[in-house]
Amino acid sequence: MSVAIRIIARTVLFYGLVILGATFAMYTLLWAAPGDVRDVLCTKGCSESRKVEIAKDMGLVRTQEGKASVSIKLLPRPKDSDIVRGILTLSKGQWKTSDISQEVISGNGIAQIVKLRSPKEAEVIVRQAFTSQTLVPETWLLVQEESLFVQYRRWLAKALRFDFGRSVTFSQGAQISTLLRRAVALTSGLVFGAALLTLLFSFFMVWRPIQRWARWLARVGQLPLTLLSFVPLYILAYWLVMASGRLPHWLAQNGWLSQATRMHWIEIGLLPFGQELEWTAELGWLFLVPFFLSMLLLALGNNNLVEQASGVRAEHTQLKLMPFMRAIRARGASWTQHLMHNMLLPLTQFFTTRAILLLGTVVIIESIMGITGIGWLLWEATQRRDTPLVLAIALFATVISCLLQMLNEIALQLIDPRLRKDT
Repeated sequence: MSVAIRIIARTVLFYGLVILGATFAMYTLLWAAPGDVRDVLCTKGCSESRKVEIAKDMGLVRTQEGKASVSIKLLPRPKDSDIVRGILTLSKGQWKTSDISQEVISGNGIAQIVKLRSPKEAEVIVRQAFTSQTLVPETWLLVQEESLFVQYRRWLAKALRFDFGRSVTFSQGAQISTLLRRAVALTSGLVFGAALLTLLFSFFMVWRPIQRWARWLARVGQLPLTLLSFVPLYILAYWLVMASGRLPHWLAQNGWLSQATRMHWIEIGLLPFGQELEWTAELGWLFLVPFFLSMLLLALGNNNLVEQASGVRAEHTQLKLMPFMRAIRARGASWTQHLMHNMLLPLTQFFTTRAILLLGTVVIIESIMGITGIGWLLWEATQRRDTPLVLAIALFATVISCLLQMLNEIALQLIDPRLRKDT
């Protein structure tokens, strides 16, 4: 029992550190690469005060409201410079050294502190034109940028509570957690179902029956699966979308499908495939048709099936040649049970590895087929530069991938004692 606990604790700790490192790298790249984060969050243009409000909601800045009034005196601008400078005077209290490079926002203008001349006076760069050289005494707001580590720590703490804030572009600021719940359910079913289908088809590809007629039947079924597996996934999806627009019309012309049924499917958005599709009461079970077809294409395309079948065939052949399997067959005992028992470990590894790979390619099939899962949501969020939503999806994909790999390693080490000799 202590060995099992030690294996689980060590594996969980390792993948926990992997998740922290990967999410911190993604957070840094997504926030820092495009430029000023407030411009990224406010893609359609908004006032400086609105940018500060958005950044504050995201935990990127902290604000401090001053109760004393401030006034500014603009300095003469050199002829060869477009920068407007001024002296910001505080009537009560003192400026701090930590205020340098921070912004001061008031009703009449926005300025960025460059350096302190005295505890009361700060030299600033004017970021927004002022109506007069001297501001009317009023309250002011000091905006201080948080460090990247503090931003990441706050974001991760909220993410652990499944609180990712609101989307910038989707559904007029909808909660990201609400968007993710629907998308995660669709993508999980699509990915795990496709991984399971790949394993089942792999067994069929490996099947070598003894009877001659069964052997020919197996070859007839294996040949089209092999050919389809070499076709890129986006080509298969394109063929399916084109067929969904033409095949029902041909069936209706030849009397295999009523025109009323075909027109009803077009009205509810089922045909042709590729439209943005969500489950509704009117759509009913028909929603499962494009969903399962997408699952089938995901299991077959991009050489997934051939690669998986090669691995299953290699494990199957290796096990059949093992001495204990030969002894079982020599005694006339049923070796199928022993074969499947020893195939459990490689099959577990095949399933988890395939699910992780399919999670990375699901964006292709979901974008083409219009399935509003994680892949479709990521594609739309990337085009709209919805950084909070992209971060949430990236965190989900990282956690799921590490969780699958972690469970796979724990299962392998607990079941196979050869893998934990050093434990």
